[in-house]
Amino acid sequence: MKPAGLGPNHLFYTGPDFLLRHQSLWPSLPEVVQPLNLFDDPEIYATDWIGSINEDVDPIEALLCKFSRLTRVIRIMAYLNRFCSNARRRQKSLEYHAELDVTEIDNAFVILVRKAQNQAYSKEVTALRRQRELSADSSLIKLTPFLDARQILCVGGRLENAPIPLDSRHPVILPRMHRLTELIIWDTHNHLAHSSADRTLHEIRKLYWIPKGRTTVRRILNPCLKCKRLYAFPKTPRMAALPKFRLTPGLPAFTHCGVDYFGPFEVNSFRRMVKRWACLFTCLATRAVHLEVAYTLDTDSFLSVLFRFEQRRGTPAAYWSDNGTNIVGAKREIQECIQRLDHAKIAETLSIRRISWHFNPPAAPHMALIRSAKRALTATFYKGTLTDEILTTALCYVENLLNGRPLAYASLETREVEVLTFHHLLTGRSQPNFPPDVFTDSDFTFRKRWRYAQALATYFWRRWMEYVPSLIGRGKWTKNERNMSVSDIVVLADPNTPRGS
Repeated sequence: MKPAGLGPNHLFYTGPDFLLRHQSLWPSLPEVVQPLNLFDDPEIYATDWIGSINEDVDPIEALLCKFSRLTRVIRIMAYLNRFCSNARRRQKSLEYHAELDVTEIDNAFVILVRKAQNQAYSKEVTALRRQRELSADSSLIKLTPFLDARQILCVGGRLENAPIPLDSRHPVILPRMHRLTELIIWDTHNHLAHSSADRTLHEIRKLYWIPKGRTTVRRILNPCLKCKRLYAFPKTPRMAALPKFRLTPGLPAFTHCGVDYFGPFEVNSFRRMVKRWACLFTCLATRAVHLEVAYTLDTDSFLSVLFRFEQRRGTPAAYWSDNGTNIVGAKREIQECIQRLDHAKIAETLSIRRISWHFNPPAAPHMALIRSAKRALTATFYKGTLTDEILTTALCYVENLLNGRPLAYASLETREVEVLTFHHLLTGRSQPNFPPDVFTDSDFTFRKRWRYAQALATYFWRRWMEYVPSLIGRGKWTKNERNMSVSDIVVLADPNTPRGS
């Protein structure tokens, strides 16, 4: 309908006719039946009230929680303090200072410390301002606190006459659960290049006193990601059970043996210095040792070392060796040379003679005897120039020392004649320098020699079975952690990796 069609007496202007009558003559409204439960009505939906409540937030507390750097918080507080100071002045001409001075920085920090102390130790601060004694249940009663000229709570203590700086004699008390304390700890920790918690606490106590400081510092610094990345230990699953070939008695020495290289050694050969290496063979069952000189690090030289070893100790059933990534010598040269060995040629040569060859996984634990051998060689080669003859003789000497170490703990009983060593297995006596007893010509009959050999073998394996129970415990890697699996993201800890790689 157009506006022109609306007359002066139209319903739009006058409304229904009953409105012109008295209210008592109006028609009654129909009764509306309300449901017992409003939520049963399909037209009514359950709603949640969403709104905002204005809560008074302390500006200093909000400033401390907003930033993670103490220096930035102090500078912002100093600028706010400057603004408030300038706003209170009546003079319109104010001097403009671009940078903050030391006084403004100190005043800003004093304001932050006062705020933290008033929140945590309000009763103590009020009592000291009124020159009253602290209550007996106060957590600061043992520190004999006092208020200094800046109205900051400081430690009284017993070091008044100590020849140390005033700040160390009366450090500022900081609440251990406050945000300001956390920022101070982080700032000190970063300033000390992520030192330990004890070192950080020692530096903090030169100026501040935090109740239960050691626990507080460790709690705050525990989630430090940089410290975890720098000082974290590699994941070590529980140590596995020993393989069967390491626990089977009666097998000859070096039936199952491990192979490892270490070196190099500078040797004078025909008026020029050349490099030699040492190849270590260890029996995986008895831990006996055999050392050989390796003149080069090529495949043929390694096969020659194996040939000399087998001619003197017998042919093993299997070898276990490193693959070049976990050579103990920590020399890049020896690692690269071992990796360049023709492993296929070595395995083919040994397989013809029914000898199996096994490689350890990359970065697997190396042989623990390398360190003992290097220590003995270092003491032997303290001074003087090496030759091939001296090196060979020295390796034999070191081999004798390593094989003379006790296999188990020495017994305190007088009935035990001697401690079991690896020489008992290799030579039949404790040391190869002298016989175990004095024999006459009548003792060297075939029957007596056979009985003597059998008695020595029985004695050795009986003592060896006494040594086996000492291996039952796990000296390390005792936690039952999840083993690595395919597609796990890991960080390899390789101390031999060059810097920046």
